Amino acid sequence: MNFKFYTVFFILLFCTVTMESFPFAQNLPDSKNTSTEIQILKKFAASSIKKTLEKTNDLNEAATILGVETDELEQLCILLDIEAPFKQPEIEPVAIPQLNKLADDKYWPEVIVEYNSTYPYVIIVEKDTHTLMLFKYDNGKRQLIDTFECKTGKNHGDKKTSGDERTPEGIYFLTQKYSRKDLNKIVGKTNAYLYGEMAFVTDFPNAIDHLQGKGGSGIWLHGTDEPFDATSSNKTRGCVVTTNETIKVLDKYISVNKTPMIIVNSLDFIEKSTIENKKREVIQIIEGWRSSWEDKRVQDYIEYYSPSFESQGMTRARWKKDKEIKWARNNDINIKTDDYIFLEHNGSMVVYFNQHYSIKNTNYSTSGFKTLYLVSEDNSWKIVAEHFQ
Repeated sequence: MNFKFYTVFFILLFCTVTMESFPFAQNLPDSKNTSTEIQILKKFAASSIKKTLEKTNDLNEAATILGVETDELEQLCILLDIEAPFKQPEIEPVAIPQLNKLADDKYWPEVIVEYNSTYPYVIIVEKDTHTLMLFKYDNGKRQLIDTFECKTGKNHGDKKTSGDERTPEGIYFLTQKYSRKDLNKIVGKTNAYLYGEMAFVTDFPNAIDHLQGKGGSGIWLHGTDEPFDATSSNKTRGCVVTTNETIKVLDKYISVNKTPMIIVNSLDFIEKSTIENKKREVIQIIEGWRSSWEDKRVQDYIEYYSPSFESQGMTRARWKKDKEIKWARNNDINIKTDDYIFLEHNGSMVVYFNQHYSIKNTNYSTSGFKTLYLVSEDNSWKIVAEHFQ
């Protein structure tokens, strides 16, 4: 390792490790001297980086000379306020081949089978074109509100394991919102610039992902303080990243735990008549499931569940036994469902609706949001997990 490598390494260390991150450092007797040493190292590193950049005028080559990664050198330039010849933009102009289909009511996105108007907005991310699309569904009518540029994982393909730096493909809900102040606390002030003004947490990995053996966590939709056009569109560790301006626009349309973000490699469109047929099929399944529950027909009810079903720590067999015990009571029940959302992706479906449960001749009742995760098995949809909120 050369001397310049050590210089850059120590500056990176001192600039990114703060007293706030390591409270024990506040008790060091020579903290004042340490601060002075940091300033000296900063000046020396800044001078060394500037000279290297003047010789090469290429960030990648300069990083090689200094013995660091290009991303690390970019971060150093930002921290040391150095104007650097950042990599040329690799983002291609946003092109949606299906733009004519988006404008034609005859064709609908294949992933959206039914969408109600209670929470009318849905986000679709197309990785292939690095496009984020915001749709509104209102009384059976679809409207494309806007399209935005976005960045996805460094590596192509669907996410499989933790650390593979791929963006997952599937149906996810945005479950939590973090402001810049929140992000400063969660990731630290020196890393918060990566997340910008705001971040939304997804529920990856969901029940379908678990069934398919996918691993990992921390997949967010967020902004960034980095120069957006200065880095590749395949930049992230798996998150979906937009500009700060875009994330603030999206915030107006997102309802936490209600707004879905569907991530696909390439968005396919099918004729509306096909969508209508699928919708009728799913409604028939949900109604059969609901009525068998309400009528306490255990065997009919359990047939709607996959052998691989698992929820609330119960397998299919345990779930059936639990229902048998509860339904042995003589209380009649009433179950109503409405405001359906049916989202489909790659042989799996997320069904989301309002559920109203009550026991007849009593004051007991509950209402909330039921989510069913289904997979296609033997030419039929089967439930593999369910959640009630």
